[in-house]
Amino acid sequence: MAFGFILLAGLYFTPLIVALIRKVPNIGSLAVINIFLGWSIIGWIVALAMAARSVPASAPQVFVTQVTTTQRPQLNPHTEAIDTLKEL
Repeated sequence: MAFGFILLAGLYFTPLIVALIRKVPNIGSLAVINIFLGWSIIGWIVALAMAARSVPASAPQVFVTQVTTTQRPQLNPHTEAIDTLKEL
C-alpha cells in the first residue's frame, strides 16, 4: 500500500523532479502548475512540457577594461619649423 502511494506520488511529481534535475528557470510556476493542475492530464502534460523545454544558455559575460598610459601629449610636428622661422 505504501509502495503504491510512493509510486503514484513520484509519477504525479515527475515534471517537478525533471525540472529540479535540469535546473529549469521559473521552477516556481512549474511547481504551482504541477501541484494544482497536475490532477488533470492536460495540466500534468503542460508541466512536463515546461520541465522538458530547452534551457537557454546564459549570456556571455563581457568585461570592458580601460587601459591608461602616462604618455606626454604629442607636440605639433611643425613646432620646430615654426620656431626656426620665428628666429629668422
